[in-house]
Amino acid sequence: MTANGATLMHSVPPQQGLLLGTLAAHAGLPRKPLLGTQTAEVSTPPALPNNAHVTPLFQTSVFDFDSISSGLEQVVGQGAYGYGRMGLPNAHELGAAVAALEGAEAGVATSSGMGAISAAILSTVSAGDLVIAQQDAYGGTTEFFRRDLPRYGVTVRFEDTNDLGHLEKLFFGPDSDSAPRAPTTAKTEPNLYDEGQSLQNGSEKGLRASTEVETCSCRCTCRDSQSGASTSEDSGLGGLMSGARGRARKVVIFAETVSNPLLMLSDVRALAKLAKRAGALLIVDNTFRTPLRSQPLAEGADLVIHSATKFLGGHHDLLAGAVVGSAMLVDPIRDFVKRMGLWAAPLDAWLAVRGIRTLQVRVEKAWANAATLGRQLEGDPRVTAVAWHEKVALVTFAVVGGFRGADAAVAAFRLITLSTTLGGVTTTVSHPASSSHASLSVAQRGELGISDGHLRLSVGIEESEDLWADLDRGLSAAAAVNRDRRAVI
Repeated sequence: MTANGATLMHSVPPQQGLLLGTLAAHAGLPRKPLLGTQTAEVSTPPALPNNAHVTPLFQTSVFDFDSISSGLEQVVGQGAYGYGRMGLPNAHELGAAVAALEGAEAGVATSSGMGAISAAILSTVSAGDLVIAQQDAYGGTTEFFRRDLPRYGVTVRFEDTNDLGHLEKLFFGPDSDSAPRAPTTAKTEPNLYDEGQSLQNGSEKGLRASTEVETCSCRCTCRDSQSGASTSEDSGLGGLMSGARGRARKVVIFAETVSNPLLMLSDVRALAKLAKRAGALLIVDNTFRTPLRSQPLAEGADLVIHSATKFLGGHHDLLAGAVVGSAMLVDPIRDFVKRMGLWAAPLDAWLAVRGIRTLQVRVEKAWANAATLGRQLEGDPRVTAVAWHEKVALVTFAVVGGFRGADAAVAAFRLITLSTTLGGVTTTVSHPASSSHASLSVAQRGELGISDGHLRLSVGIEESEDLWADLDRGLSAAAAVNRDRRAVI
């Protein structure tokens, strides 16, 4: 307890004896310690007045102090709540709740999913460091990596993080194993973005051509033996592993458990093993799978990201994000969030915690619906591609007729709404080519496998029969447009 009657709880002890559904229902651990748990009411940071069953909404920008000495505690970071930019109770409750679900030691809640990603990356890397990003990541994430990081001197490479053999060769050379070996010459396509090389508004500018480079397998510490600098500006990872003044470059690998919009699954355990061999940090966005389906920290990831706007919140009525991991990694992120003012707002955090309490019952219904729709779409001649997975409440499919077909399908829907978000209780559809990936050119989207006819369905908790009837209506509209176009041709 602090001078102003509030307690800050940043760390989350291991959860023992409770299943994930129970943790979700309590948005962390219940207030009364259970036998077999390592105590602590981690999801209720403030002392609750009058034994309130639910943490109240602390809609305030500041807490008063009884004395100068008690106010000083907040200034020096000893725990008291004070000025809101330094942290507020509802945001701390959300960070602790997500950490509990992910089995993390600590968590911090941010103003959005992109706030979580930017805080995690910018508090971790410095000028001269390297980020290896999943090439088919969410469009907002990709734009942050392309447009912003290079301006701060951070090099970004977009790679197929599902191609583990390719990553092995990038890190350790063409005959990869964990032992260092002498540099060799190899052809690579680095897909490299550095200062002045950002890709904007769908142009192809900034994409470097294949070059002869030196590759090396010396675990992220390769330096030019004469100058201490990197061996070549356009070299592969061997040359990129050393930064300015010969400093060993920090390397971050960023991946999503399920890609957006094509729903490719990442092998987090294999990525984590590779990252540890390479001395790299692995950050994983687990928004699509949720902690009920996947826990990347248990598979070896270092940090986990969530857009709590999506499934955790679950009602399309808030913006929030979270970063969780070890206290050693999360503490600098929390400090960055304080300096930049990136905390989740009180109402949004309160709503997200309320959403977490119903997470299991919501996603189980949505998972079942998505599986039903995915199976029906697989056998439908009006679609040209379908992607879905068990226990993932998303289905991506491509309709006939390209953009015109997709436009007709969306216009014909009556229950499903066109929305650039996902994870809510109602079913929504998005058109990646005109939303999340609109900044990419047609050719770039084609390289990722995203066509103008692709639609991504975020499946809600309605009855699957009603959803299929709406989909059927849209698919028929797309097919009719395609027939009309062919007849004209």
